[in-house]
Amino acid sequence: MIAARRIEHAVASALYETASQHLELGSVLPGDRATWEAAGRARQRATLETVVEQIRYDHSTERAVMRLSSSQEVQVGIRKSSFDRKRLSFPGESGAPQLPRISRIMALAIRFEKLLRDGVVSNYVGLAGHAGVSTVRISQIMKLRSLAPSIQERVLFLAGDSSLSEAGLREIAEEIDWRRQEQMFDQLRTRCVQA
Repeated sequence: MIAARRIEHAVASALYETASQHLELGSVLPGDRATWEAAGRARQRATLETVVEQIRYDHSTERAVMRLSSSQEVQVGIRKSSFDRKRLSFPGESGAPQLPRISRIMALAIRFEKLLRDGVVSNYVGLAGHAGVSTVRISQIMKLRSLAPSIQERVLFLAGDSSLSEAGLREIAEEIDWRRQEQMFDQLRTRCVQA
């Protein structure tokens, strides 16, 4: 399965590459890619819907064919995975070590809560659509927001390759007493260090 966001990004990239050859595209797309990226997702999707009539994807070749509203077809590559086995580097990215997975998930939970609070999405279904995951996964991620604030902070700033499990943290989040959560977290950290 490919997340809708990945498809939309690949489609937008292909449209910008071919915009100079198609007057229709040049008149609909914002002048530069930065303006496109700054536009909200709903506006991007609405723009794509006015230009793209149909997308056919072939999983075996990882290629899609877009039929534009002008009946012209454009091919685009859309990878199933955002990365190969080797780590990708991006312009401006330092050689700093990557944050532990659990730290990134904690940050994602905080980001999701902000999207809900700001009204960007109205519920977990909207979050799931925005993130390209299931509502069950959203619930799992959001469960981390039930952790004591001090635990959330410690998780965000973990150093190196942490062996803390998301499932272990969700179990701690079931406890409503933050002092008890702190004790459980310390026990979990001790078990992880000893393992």
